[in-house]
Amino acid sequence: MRQFFVCAIVLVAAGSVGFDNCEAASVTVGCPGASGIFDYSSLTAALEALHAVSHRDNFIIVSGVCTENVEIGEFEKLIISGTEGAKLVAPSPSDGQHLLFIHRSTGVDIRDLVFQGNPQ
Repeated sequence: MRQFFVCAIVLVAAGSVGFDNCEAASVTVGCPGASGIFDYSSLTAALEALHAVSHRDNFIIVSGVCTENVEIGEFEKLIISGTEGAKLVAPSPSDGQHLLFIHRSTGVDIRDLVFQGNPQ
């Protein structure tokens, strides 16, 4: 389920071009244990693809058990929502990275996603 919203181009009197509400998207992630058809197989891949299009107003639905370290950087109004049983699990053995690292972002909302780290 991938939705992209059309970007409105605004011409400024000086002749430059600006963008308003550009390319917000809703995508799905299917990690191991999920059944169905999904846009991406990891949360990291979804975040990278969305950021390449627009860093604002994005929505990600996560299913299954994602085993990865996730970095969320330079996003505005990002919602990540897990389906029943969705998890973000630290890779084993732990490489000393954060399971989830959020930086230079505002309005990040994570819902219904279980976090599971590995003991050091």
